Amino acid sequence: MTALIEPEVGRVLVQLAIGAIAVELGLEAEPVDGLDRFRDVLEQPAASFVSLHRGPNLLGCIGSIEPRRSLANDVAANAVAAAFSDPRLPAITIDDFRAMDVEVSVLGPLEPIRAGSFDRFAQQVAAGTDGLLVRAPGHRATLLPAVWAQCPDRATFLDLLWRKAGLGPRSWPEGIRADRYSTQEFHSNGPRRARPQIGLVR
Repeated sequence: MTALIEPEVGRVLVQLAIGAIAVELGLEAEPVDGLDRFRDVLEQPAASFVSLHRGPNLLGCIGSIEPRRSLANDVAANAVAAAFSDPRLPAITIDDFRAMDVEVSVLGPLEPIRAGSFDRFAQQVAAGTDGLLVRAPGHRATLLPAVWAQCPDRATFLDLLWRKAGLGPRSWPEGIRADRYSTQEFHSNGPRRARPQIGLVR
C-alpha cells in the first residue's frame, strides 16, 4: 500500500487485531468503530505484520510480504497467526492477551535493490529506515524497519538478516534477490484500555 494511512485507520487496524485474537480465545470482541467510514481503505489489498509483546518479551510476530488479501482481513489473519501459530513461541494465554501490547505494521511496495555483491548491496541499504527482504534458492527472510532499534549499525542488521535466511555471512549466492520496503506502524497497549492509544511510529 502506497498511500499514507491516517492514525484513525491505524486505530481501527489495532482494534481488528485485538478483536480477532479475542474471538479465538473465546472472549467477546469489542465493537470496532470506523469500519464503514474507512471501508475503502480497509478493503484495499495490502500486506501487514502483527507483533505482540508482553513487556519486553515477544509473544508472536507473523505477517505478509505481498498484498494477497484486503488490509482488514490481512491484519486479522496475521493477528491470529501471531498469537497462536508463531512456530518460535507457544500460543498466547488469556493472561497474555490481557497484558499484551499490539503493533500493526502496514508494508509499502517492494523495491528491488540491484547489486552484484554483498558489499554493493550493503552500501545501498538505508540504515534505520529500510525493511529488507532477501530471497535465494532455498532461503528467505525479512526484517521489519522496527528491528533497526535493536541493532547498533548496518552490519549488525544485515548479519541478523543473513542468519535468519540461513545464508553464509556476507555471501551473495547465485539467484539471490533483495528488496527494500517501508512500513507505517501503529501500536497500542492492547485490550488493557477500552480505546487504545495509537501511535504512528514510522
